[in-house]
Amino acid sequence: MILEAAKAKLAPFLVPIIGTLVVVVAGAFWWLWSDREQLLEENSTLTQAMEQAKVTNQQNLSEIARLQADIAWRDQQAVIRSERERTLNDQLAEAEAKLKELVKDAPCSGPEYVWPDAVYDRMRAGTVADPNRIREAPGASGLPGKANLAGSAQAD
Repeated sequence: MILEAAKAKLAPFLVPIIGTLVVVVAGAFWWLWSDREQLLEENSTLTQAMEQAKVTNQQNLSEIARLQADIAWRDQQAVIRSERERTLNDQLAEAEAKLKELVKDAPCSGPEYVWPDAVYDRMRAGTVADPNRIREAPGASGLPGKANLAGSAQAD
């Protein structure tokens, strides 16, 4: 009886309350659904950006590896060059010391100044006056004018 009396008093309020709850739940569902669509679009955009970033990252890593290999090669070439330069400087110092030793006892001025044979040999090396110089065949110099002159001289 108390239950029936409570039902009778609450019945006019129950229908608007249930209707309001249905409208609120439907509105919340619609709002969440539209948010879901927006989030899915944003997710696909970010996924594409991440894939592009992966590709760019791989390209950058390969470029970095190539540049590091290039730097290592250049460092190696610099070491080789410095060793070669040090060797040439040592050879130059040794040759200068030998020449100074050879010229030490020679008179330093005057018309009768005589150079040691080693100095003459050093100065003549690779010149026409060098007896050990390898003579090239006519036209073998690689110069265009020389080959033509040698060929025309032989043809005459």
